[in-house]
Amino acid sequence: MMALLKLGLVLAVLLMLLRRGVPLTWAMLGASLGLGVLFALPPLTLVNLIIGSVSSSDTISLALAVALIMLLDGLFRESGLMRTLVDSLLGLLGDRRPALAALPALIGFLPSPAWARFLAPVVEELCEGSGATPQRKAFISYWYQHVTTYVSPLFPSLVLAAQLASLPVGSLIVALAPVAAFAMAVGAPVAFRLRPMVSARIETGLPRAVLALGLVRGLLPIAAVVGLVLLRVNVAVALLVVAIGLAFAFRIEPRRLASVARRSVVPLQVLMVVAIMVFKDVLVSTGSLQEVPKALSLVGAPSLIAMLGIALLATLLTGGSQAGIAMALPLLVTLPGGSAPEPVALVFVWALTGLMLSPAHPCLGLTLGHFDAQFGPVQRLVVAPQLLVAAVATAMYLLRSPGW
Repeated sequence: MMALLKLGLVLAVLLMLLRRGVPLTWAMLGASLGLGVLFALPPLTLVNLIIGSVSSSDTISLALAVALIMLLDGLFRESGLMRTLVDSLLGLLGDRRPALAALPALIGFLPSPAWARFLAPVVEELCEGSGATPQRKAFISYWYQHVTTYVSPLFPSLVLAAQLASLPVGSLIVALAPVAAFAMAVGAPVAFRLRPMVSARIETGLPRAVLALGLVRGLLPIAAVVGLVLLRVNVAVALLVVAIGLAFAFRIEPRRLASVARRSVVPLQVLMVVAIMVFKDVLVSTGSLQEVPKALSLVGAPSLIAMLGIALLATLLTGGSQAGIAMALPLLVTLPGGSAPEPVALVFVWALTGLMLSPAHPCLGLTLGHFDAQFGPVQRLVVAPQLLVAAVATAMYLLRSPGW
């Protein structure tokens, strides 16, 4: 129980720092040091943990992916593909609102948090002239990027959940599909209707065939990355290949490419991702997450509520849904009926709820960084619809499985 209190203190201080406008990078590094002090990690051990985290393959791969996404964003702008993609999408749909929901949802099928950094500038372009605030644009980008993670077969946490429950991935996707649809709908009042966007409808006058061709051209590099990832190519490698291909296709010579990289790659945002990974690794090394199930059992929480609490808290603290799923599902499947799609899907939903609300989630940090938006106002926009998604999913699955 003491470990849980210490974790609560670290999380409270972290949230306070973020609400006061402390950059996420420094808040995360401070929280990592706070964990080391509270859990009495020897200084040398803490230093070795930080060095090991910074030099780990996961951290390096994610940091490289973020940097390459920024470069890809710069190449999209330099080549004119960004303008082509946005104009074609707006021209075909005739309204920026479905475009603002559809494109982030499409990007959301890709598993890397680095795509948040590519998506944010696209949302910025789509919102041009709309009067949307930075906080609202950040909400749109962040929320709609994640509605398809409920049903993406590329999302590692979904695959992990299916494996732990010995379920086909397809059956879990079918169980989660209504939740994804509800999440898509419930975000709309916050994103588009409470304060209607100025000049929502767009008229271009271009033939639809021209617009369709422009959309295909704009999406082709993204589709190339998706194809490489499906072939099990590392995301960073896939991004590098596509970036080089774009540079060749648009005849961007090395000196100009270097200029694009200098303008596009923001070192502080790469450092922020590293800081988040350090926090997660220090947190895991303390062993404190193992105390969460014990604490919930001590207070006498019913079995299903305990599993949902574990999924929520572990993910909220680490900023990664795999932690909550890996801790909750092995316990869930030992219960009668625990490996059925409905209870497994419910645990997955609560893990994603922790992910969406976590200040340690890399997607949130990258999104806030691009729009220069504060954590507090954006989090307030996210909390109500996300808790509503979790509550409706809970009611739906309990009605389907009354024995729970």
